[in-house]
Amino acid sequence: MTTLSQQAACLVFACFFTTGMLRADDGKEQLRKTLESVAKAQAAALEAEDMDAYSKTFHSESFTLSPSRIATEALLKSYDLSVKITKLTVVGEDETFLYARVVIETRKTAGPAFRDNVVESIWAFRKEKAEWKFWSSGILLIAYLD
Repeated sequence: MTTLSQQAACLVFACFFTTGMLRADDGKEQLRKTLESVAKAQAAALEAEDMDAYSKTFHSESFTLSPSRIATEALLKSYDLSVKITKLTVVGEDETFLYARVVIETRKTAGPAFRDNVVESIWAFRKEKAEWKFWSSGILLIAYLD
């Protein structure tokens, strides 16, 4: 049996993740395509080892930009990677962010030992001027392909 406070918490959670999601289907699909283009630009920049293009996919005020850039530069010194966005689903929004579940497949094309993988994560996007930019992410699952 659930308590009234548990039911209220579930309702608040449901409202948080559906606020504004009642857009017309065409609008939702266009929004998904917009976010997907940001994610794919980030993946393409990683494959090309283009750190300037990679950084341009981030919101300039994101707290993750600097540590991500440092970690990615170190990673790319050792590896050549194939990075593919295989799925992006918009899962929610609030007054500041859009949230998407993103599936990324990463395979080594050159370098020392590496475990090819598929990562499912939640990405937060935030508008900067008129453009949606990557803000931060959290990993949900990692599946190794070997």
